[in-house]
Amino acid sequence: METGSVTVDAGDFKQLLCDVALIKQRLDDVASLKEILIANRADSEGKVSDWAKNELTEARKIPDSENISLEELERQIASK
Repeated sequence: METGSVTVDAGDFKQLLCDVALIKQRLDDVASLKEILIANRADSEGKVSDWAKNELTEARKIPDSENISLEELERQIASK
């Protein structure tokens, strides 16, 4: 294996650190959502919990214009 040094622009490195932090936060968000979904999934009879019903009701009140698509999120990450 070859060893040596690599020169990295400080601005690029700072941006990389910001991007990694953003990705880590998104992964943490996904893990939290997964825990919530598992804890509140439909029971064995297929019934949704009251908590899940309330969350769906609240989420449906948010206009689509206030949400961000996965594609837009990817564009934002790629543009940084």
